[in-house]
Amino acid sequence: MKILYLDMPSGISGDMTLSAFLDAGVPESVLRDGLSRFGTFGYELVVESGQKGGISGTHVEVKPDAEPEAHDHPEHGHEHGHGIGHEHGHEHVHEHVHDRDDMHEHGHEHDHGHDHKHDHGHDHKHEHGHEHDREHGHDHEHGHEHDHEHDHVHENQQIHVPHVHRNWRDIRTLIEHSALREDEKGLAIRIFRRVAVAEGKVHGKPAEEVGFHEVGAIDSIVDIVGAAVCFCWLKPDIVAASPVNTGSGFVRCQHGLLPVPAPATVAILAEAGVPVYAKGSPGERTTPTGAAIAAEIVQSYGILPRMTVSSIGYGVGTKDFDSPNVLRMMVGETAEASGDAAGASGQSRVIGHKWSEEDEKTGLTDEIIILEANLDDMTGEAAGFLMDKLLGAGARDVYYTPVFMKKNRPGMLLTVLTDATTREEMETVIFRESSTIGLRRMSAGRSVMRRTFTDVQVAGGSISMKICEWHGIRKTAPEYEHVKAVADASGLPFRTVYRMAEAAYAAASGEDS
Repeated sequence: MKILYLDMPSGISGDMTLSAFLDAGVPESVLRDGLSRFGTFGYELVVESGQKGGISGTHVEVKPDAEPEAHDHPEHGHEHGHGIGHEHGHEHVHEHVHDRDDMHEHGHEHDHGHDHKHDHGHDHKHEHGHEHDREHGHDHEHGHEHDHEHDHVHENQQIHVPHVHRNWRDIRTLIEHSALREDEKGLAIRIFRRVAVAEGKVHGKPAEEVGFHEVGAIDSIVDIVGAAVCFCWLKPDIVAASPVNTGSGFVRCQHGLLPVPAPATVAILAEAGVPVYAKGSPGERTTPTGAAIAAEIVQSYGILPRMTVSSIGYGVGTKDFDSPNVLRMMVGETAEASGDAAGASGQSRVIGHKWSEEDEKTGLTDEIIILEANLDDMTGEAAGFLMDKLLGAGARDVYYTPVFMKKNRPGMLLTVLTDATTREEMETVIFRESSTIGLRRMSAGRSVMRRTFTDVQVAGGSISMKICEWHGIRKTAPEYEHVKAVADASGLPFRTVYRMAEAAYAAASGEDS
């Protein structure tokens, strides 16, 4: 199984994550194509080589297009607790508080002795052999209250993002109406939602009302959407990571000094149960966007797991610390554990759960939220669209049950299984995309069999076998998508390939599947 490991001794930010993905082998064309399908422009994407502490890697920078009126804005107030837009390589010198960390330090030198790749709808390269300072003599103001400009966004249209203010609802709409694939949309929305929920808690307002100033929003949108595109292209089966170095000290904002980690950052990490620590020279090493990406994609935290590494990527930050300011990403395969049948890895792939020692022996018990609504005036196509939207937004399961309603009208009972952290998002999708004007919600206990995976080779292809265990009870089954792929490639009937996979596992493990 493919495993992705994030090593975060210098923390994590949105741009460093993008940089590490590219350096680890995700083609730059994949990122640019995904951003093109997203459809937003009004920025320049610069991909270049970089180095920190003697370690070479890749640095990605999102430069919003300059607009004349931007010079009239006073100082950034960071109303949003270092939330959306407080990014990029941790270059934070807070006499001027700008959105991206490489804009935080003014008067620093950038040595551009390498090629720059710019995304302006066409490709060109500039050789920069000189050093230049990015001196910002103007200030920017982004205070507490924002007037939100609500544009009508149509499916797949090109969206220019000017320097206006948008809230979380607006940004979610941009993502939903884009031409991104459903898995990319779903992941991007879930990452952004973590930031919005954290910002809402910090400022005492609903997540839907959290506003983001647009200079920050464009670079953070690109970071989050780009990370979703790269992750969905890579398709790791297991994602693990080291504990997160948040940094320490203080950052200066409109209302004075804020502690590091910033309020939104620590709220995101705490909500997801991410292990954290602070080490090294003072400074902000983990940003809200980076924290949200890690919180959403990482399944477990600890030392480097047993794996064979096929590629290594270094995402280079901007600021200089007392240790290399890089995010290291390792991609490979889980190593075969001795005694495991057919090379079973023993690694759990239950997304979002941390298995305890007792869980490893028995299974998992937890709490889920059940949402229900009776529908009697929706077409089957509309119901299918609703299901796709709910699954894309992170629902654990969605299904319909035929029911008879008042006056014996045939209808559907919609049931959604989700987590407490995503309940509000699920309810919003249901009200927006269905005909219902009310729904029921309840909390329920749940027991889950421990699940591990192992691969078997049949008909020239690899099929993953799911192994489920609970107090001595054991069940196995081939993964549908793998069986389908082998059947399509070989021309054999689906059922034949399915049985071949069961037989191959039984022969390797010495048990009936």
